[in-house]
Amino acid sequence: MEQFVCAPLEITHMVRDPKGENWQRLATFADHDFRTRRVLVPDDMLEGDGLAIARLLRGRGLFIGDSKSGLLKMYVNRCRPDARARLTPRIGWHEDCDQAGRWSFVLGGDHDPIAPAGAELWLHAAQGAGHAQFKAAGTLADWRDNVAALASGNSRLTFALSAAFAGGLCWLHPNVSGGFHWAGGSSLGKSALLYAAASTCGPPAYRRTWLLTSTAIEGVAAGHCDAPLLLDELKQAGNPRDVAQAAYMLTSGQGKGRGQAAGGLRETAQFSLLFQSNGEIGLTQFLEENQERAYAGQEVRFCELPADAGAGFGAWEVTHGHADGARFSESLQRAAARHYGTAYPEFVRRVIECRDAMPTEFETLRANFERHALTKKAGGQAIRAATRFAAVAYAGEKATEWGITGWQQGAAVKAAVRLFRDWLEAFGGEENREPRKMVAQVQAWIQAHAGTRLEDWRRPSVSDSHAPRTMNRAGWRRPTAETAALNEKDHVFEYLIYPQAFKEELCAGFDPAQVVKELAARGLLERGDGRHMTTRVREHGSKGSSRLYLLSPAILSGTDDDD
Repeated sequence: MEQFVCAPLEITHMVRDPKGENWQRLATFADHDFRTRRVLVPDDMLEGDGLAIARLLRGRGLFIGDSKSGLLKMYVNRCRPDARARLTPRIGWHEDCDQAGRWSFVLGGDHDPIAPAGAELWLHAAQGAGHAQFKAAGTLADWRDNVAALASGNSRLTFALSAAFAGGLCWLHPNVSGGFHWAGGSSLGKSALLYAAASTCGPPAYRRTWLLTSTAIEGVAAGHCDAPLLLDELKQAGNPRDVAQAAYMLTSGQGKGRGQAAGGLRETAQFSLLFQSNGEIGLTQFLEENQERAYAGQEVRFCELPADAGAGFGAWEVTHGHADGARFSESLQRAAARHYGTAYPEFVRRVIECRDAMPTEFETLRANFERHALTKKAGGQAIRAATRFAAVAYAGEKATEWGITGWQQGAAVKAAVRLFRDWLEAFGGEENREPRKMVAQVQAWIQAHAGTRLEDWRRPSVSDSHAPRTMNRAGWRRPTAETAALNEKDHVFEYLIYPQAFKEELCAGFDPAQVVKELAARGLLERGDGRHMTTRVREHGSKGSSRLYLLSPAILSGTDDDD
């Protein structure tokens, strides 16, 4: 005799993770609103009386008859379709487990992956709400005509949209991963840039804010793998240490390792992404205002871009018929809220078709970009950053070639070169930042403490009872040999620093050996006898001599940052 068990239910795929474990079954049915639902049923639910399966499917909208959980379990258990699928907790690029070189892009949610014919079916299953929300409204032509068209003549908007596409190209080179931070005063159009970038994937709600804990930042990063990550308003970040760590983590592609109660490590989050951020201040200023130190490595991973284009319209050079930059920003935001979510999936589809040829094309563009944007004096940090800017240029040019943007060929390259030069100017030039920061820190210490921590060689306290007392002495300031015989007002000082104070205070945060090497190379540190970098000096009141670092008067003449 027939019995009603449940509404039509089909088990379409046997599902497992990339390791061939964690088996599940994909159940497909229509819920009470007649929407098609796909639900993963873990095989370990097939044990017992079937109540766990019934609760799972009822909660997703499947109509199940009274007391039919046992029959439902029996049906699911006996369904073993030939079709297979893989399970993944992250979106982005996934290579077939059985056929190398065939890639699919997982969009997450209820979206089918974008994949070539015959590729494995990848299903996305992730807890929480941190992953990218891909949604679409309108057509690609609508987006091109109403959003991308506004980038014509606007370097920053062209760059922001190109950077959104470049989020899917981190696989081209290890130095593509990282981010850009739009910095500048209020009402320049910084938020509008993120609105536009978000429209490549979804509505304005696609954007995130910096109001995240360190764990949440990691989760959001993992949820935006190979897709644009857009973080609004840096000042909203609660803990500056979280931001400092994020500058490294978002580039490293790996979350924090965590232990588990049973021993060993939990699965570590893996991701690759290119993010954009904005704020009225940059990373360095934000950290320093919160008594955190900014390092050059963070500044290269977190490239700070001036949002002001310098044309009097905030972030825009042209306003396409609008009275001012503010009204143009509003128009752009309205357009991005109406037409969205079609450009990025189309870009991914074209990447899948052309993927094999893209690495060679990119290397050619990257070489040309570096040749035009850098000189032979460029340090490793500028070269590393140039690769990321070149990837943005390449992504924008490919999107144009594929008919996605409607721009003129070369527009994305032109915008990337303009923004790279703006970044170089803010960074302080092509040379690596650490050497300049080392010298600046030593100079700042001398400026701040020479009068209080360095005793006057001309009036040593051991022989002059009226000389000012130097508390916590770190060394001496003495006239140079060339000026010692002049009137006191004409004396030029050199600075003798005790080795311990030099290493712990003047070199704080840096490798002392590297600081010594840099100062010596610039002629700011007098080399001692033989292999020693210290100078032997007999201090007042001492029986023997001591070794001190001798800094020349030129240490106060300025650094490259003053140019």
